[in-house]
This record gives sequence, C-alpha cells and structure tokens, in this order.
Amino acid sequence: MLTASWPPGSCPNTWDGWQCWPATLSDTEIKRPCPSYIYHGKGPSCAKEASKRCQNAGHWYRREGKQEWSNYSSCSVEENIHRRLYVHIAAYSISVAALFPALCIFISYKQLRVHRITLHKHLFLSLLLEALGVIIFRLLQLYKNDVIQQIPVDFSLPAGLTKVLAGFSEETLQTLSLVVSSFKKRIGRSVTLREDSVV
Repeated sequence: MLTASWPPGSCPNTWDGWQCWPATLSDTEIKRPCPSYIYHGKGPSCAKEASKRCQNAGHWYRREGKQEWSNYSSCSVEENIHRRLYVHIAAYSISVAALFPALCIFISYKQLRVHRITLHKHLFLSLLLEALGVIIFRLLQLYKNDVIQQIPVDFSLPAGLTKVLAGFSEETLQTLSLVVSSFKKRIGRSVTLREDSVV
C-alpha cells in the first residue's frame, strides 16, 4: 500500500504507527476500521472506525503543528469500562448493605459472643472491609484517577496497621483451631456411640 502511486494534490499513503492509510483526495476525511489488536482479542460488538483528514494542500492533518495525527478517540472502550466500574460499585454496595446489619446483630447479642460465632464475625468483617475498599478504589478510578497514579509502586501498609492485622489474623487462627478441635471431639463421640450400638 505504501509503495502505490497517488494522484497529484492528494495526501500520500502513510503508516501512523497503528495501521496503513491509503492515498486520499485533498479536503477529505477518510475512515478505517479500528485495528482489532488494540482490543487484545476482545473487540466491541459494534465495529468502530478511526478517521484521518487530508487537508487542502495535500498534506495530512498535523495536530498543533507536530506530526501527522489520526483520530482514534472513537475506538475507545472507556464507556464500557465505566459501566463495569458502576456495576462493581453497585454489587459491593449490596454486600455492604447486607453485611453491616448482620455484623451488628453478631456484636449486639450476648448469646452470640462465643468462639464459634467469633469466626463468623471476623469473616463478615473482612468481607465488609474488602467491599468498602473495592468501592473506594473504584470511585477513585472513576473520578480521581490521578490520585491512584501518584501511589508509589512499593507502597506498603504502616507498621501499626500491619501489627493490628497480624494480631487480628492470629486471633482468627486461634478461633479456627478451637472450632476444629470441638468438631473433632464431636466426631469422636459419634464414632464411639456407633461402636457401642454395634456391640
């Protein structure tokens, strides 16, 4: 395509770094399908088109006087990404709305303050914190993406928070071991009862 001849006064064949554009008559806008490889194999359901303008003098349009410019803004899937983020926020908001009252019930009733329920409380609390974290992160992606870009790559939690989380996980493990040991005792009792009934 690039070696083909073109009519005088028209814009020549060109490669813009994404795809080839054929020779085009002056004062004309040409459109070509968006390259499939920019979507990583998952293109939009409706074909989208990029455009490039040939100016009167037979030169391709240059943005701000710099190099030739092709308009790929219509190839964007930003709307789809925003829609997915809103779905994430809605789903996790439902989780928060369901988990918060359940956690309040677990905490408020004295009858539920036992080791078995503590495991459930920790599970619900971890799910609640995760949901809140995802909601905050998705909102930042939608409205304050520059804040996320400023977070350093080697970001780590503060030492105090790390100690709190370590103590929290240690307590959870202790509760889990108690539940497992009580479960083993019950299984042992049921086995001995069966043996007695056989004899």
